[in-house]
Amino acid sequence: MKPQRFWRLLTLIFLFFFLIRLPGFWLAMAEDEQFWAIASVAPNGLQYHLVPHPPLTVFLYSLAGLAGQWRLLHIVPLLFSIGIFILTVMFARK
Repeated sequence: MKPQRFWRLLTLIFLFFFLIRLPGFWLAMAEDEQFWAIASVAPNGLQYHLVPHPPLTVFLYSLAGLAGQWRLLHIVPLLFSIGIFILTVMFARK
């Protein structure tokens, strides 16, 4: 496959990937997501002992929570899914 064609196809797949996830910003969080997100943006600061995820997840949830909007907490799963997409493309190219 030619490199130019590959990047066009990759861009199209990424746009589709992103557009599928975009409506999720207006949905309520699931019960376990809601608990983890609220625990990580609690007024007492970062509560790593309440969230059974790596510390980076709690840190990113707290940054999104400090921005002020509850809907921004959906950015954290989106960032991780974009990272997984990029890693998949990198491994597929090798």
